[in-house]
Amino acid sequence: MTDVVEIDFEIDGGDGPTTEEVFAAIQQQLADPFSALRRSEFGQYCAQASVYEVSSNPVATSGKALGLQQAGGATIVPGSVQDQSAATAGFNGGAATLVQQFPPGVGRAEVGGASSSTAPGRGVVQHLLPSVPAAPQSDVPAREILALEEKHRQEVHRLEMLLRDRENISAHAKEMWLAESSRAAKLGETLERAEKRINELEKNLSQLSLMYNDASQELRQLKHIFGNTNKDVASPGYAKSMPTQSRGRLPQSPGKSQLLSPSVRGLNSTMAALSAPGDQHSTDDAVLYEDDLIQVGIKARYREMEAEVTLYYGNKNTKTAFHNFSTEYSVKEDTLLRISSATAPATVEAGTQQVQRVSAVCTGPFTEQPILRLSFLLSDNSPRRIQVKLPISVAKFLDPLELSSTDFFAVWRDADCTVNEETAVVDVGKKWQDAATLAPLARAVCLRDVLKLLPGVDSNPDNLVLAGQFSAAGGARHVALCRVEIGSGAFRGKARIALRSTSQKLSKGLSLVLQNLVSGGVGDQLAR
Repeated sequence: MTDVVEIDFEIDGGDGPTTEEVFAAIQQQLADPFSALRRSEFGQYCAQASVYEVSSNPVATSGKALGLQQAGGATIVPGSVQDQSAATAGFNGGAATLVQQFPPGVGRAEVGGASSSTAPGRGVVQHLLPSVPAAPQSDVPAREILALEEKHRQEVHRLEMLLRDRENISAHAKEMWLAESSRAAKLGETLERAEKRINELEKNLSQLSLMYNDASQELRQLKHIFGNTNKDVASPGYAKSMPTQSRGRLPQSPGKSQLLSPSVRGLNSTMAALSAPGDQHSTDDAVLYEDDLIQVGIKARYREMEAEVTLYYGNKNTKTAFHNFSTEYSVKEDTLLRISSATAPATVEAGTQQVQRVSAVCTGPFTEQPILRLSFLLSDNSPRRIQVKLPISVAKFLDPLELSSTDFFAVWRDADCTVNEETAVVDVGKKWQDAATLAPLARAVCLRDVLKLLPGVDSNPDNLVLAGQFSAAGGARHVALCRVEIGSGAFRGKARIALRSTSQKLSKGLSLVLQNLVSGGVGDQLAR
């Protein structure tokens, strides 16, 4: 049996398609797996069919004969014995189809040989599409193509879903990245602030450590100065502590204060108020000179660069007056310290006291103290002359200066201070050596709080370190630094006094005051 099916149909004349157009249309639709012919029920048998011309067929003279050949390659000619068997085999076994096109004039379609009967499973093509160019032959079955198309469609859908998921994940990751970036920025700012705070705390800790070391050294020196007792642990001039001591009168010579009454000695309420507790200005109340005939006292008040001084001249003789009484003030550096005084009384009656007002103005650091010269006649007209230094020193116009150990040595080593250094080695006064501790001497060298004692600055507890400042007219400011080194061992009983200042006169003048004080001279009475 031959696997060939022949289909005969006739084409009406008129304006319809030509034989060539019908041949081309069938050829295109058989080649296109998605054409109307191939997608129809009949098209499932044409998956591997081919179309060609049959020139040997007599019918072909009146038209074009088209044959469908299966894979075996057998050609079916219309009207042959193979026609009918091919028709049966083609529809039942999936064989190829042979289509013959007749020209106009053929009345009906014939299937198989010259017989007019129609074999089972045969059909007639009644409608053809417009003519299109021939398409290449396809070897892929329609179902496989559809399945492949569906598979591809599903794969595309899967990839689209996967891409959409990736896009969602990417968008979410971007949002998370932005959120984490913002959080990281905030954490970075917080960390930076924390680091700054840590640096500040470390700096404060370092400063506190230095302060603790300074305080510990200061405490050790204070314990050394005061004999490690709590009694009288502070005094004017100390950087921290010492209780305020009266800055009033000093003890007078024993047994002689009774010679004059309080009013005669000038200790009236007005002058006593100058040394009242809480007075913000430094005052002096002391006896400058005293013998068996006369007593000279002083009461002074200092305010900034000015001094108001009251001098008391007391006649201790109850029978004889002083005649031709006169005073003279000598100032070597009169441009730096100007003194003006009221006229002294010409006579000081027996058992009485006279008062003289003196004012002083300091315009700059000076070296030597002013000198008072007294002269008078006794009852037998014998002259008497007395000369005494007034306790108006450059130290009276100083202010205490608080300095740390670092600042002290920075100023101490400054070139302007080094060139103005004044040093002296003196014998320590007996009363300072007899003292149980350094406390009395430490209080004395503060010069009534015009110098600030800086304990702990020097590592040697026997060394006293002090600082002060002088504010001159016109805004000029001079710093004075002092070190009093108490000798020990082979140098016991000796003291080295070193002064450095930005003013040579200030260094020298202050050094003279401290030398007189440490050696136990008269000057220490006037400075206490």
